Amino acid sequence: TSPQGVIGSIVLDIKKSINTFNKYRRTQLQVDDSALRLALQVEKISGISGCFQCHKKQTEFWKDTRHAKAYETLSQQGQSFNLQCLPCHVTAGKINASSDESELVYLLSLGTDRQTIGCEVCHGPGNHHLLSPDESTPVRLPPEEICKQCHTADRDINFVYQKKLTAIACPAD
Repeated sequence: TSPQGVIGSIVLDIKKSINTFNKYRRTQLQVDDSALRLALQVEKISGISGCFQCHKKQTEFWKDTRHAKAYETLSQQGQSFNLQCLPCHVTAGKINASSDESELVYLLSLGTDRQTIGCEVCHGPGNHHLLSPDESTPVRLPPEEICKQCHTADRDINFVYQKKLTAIACPAD
């Protein structure tokens, strides 16, 4: 066996162990924990289905983007329980890639409605807008800092904010 084959096998075993451990950790989470609810912005983020009700054209556009398939991609790679990957593949609330592991673990509790890069990652929490559309307007264009939390030089060497913004811009109503 080649050294690359041995190393690849070790890496795969480690990934499997991480997934197994974090699956167990998920069973220990209390979804009514106030720290978890605050970090995940449970009261502020509606999840992707909240946006679908009124923004059908944007939803159809979004469904064909890589953001829509971010968590699915992670799952296909066997990394859906990897706390180092999750923040950039889900609608994480206040949690991001630089968050402490004590908060990252909360991402394991997210339901399918937030297991994606949904509208609220770019446009901000939408629950208030969903409940009172005339009183609350989401951010139209995400600030570059939001994008660069995940699109770092290490992860996306070709990231150019203006170019990518044009590629993911949802159609207007």
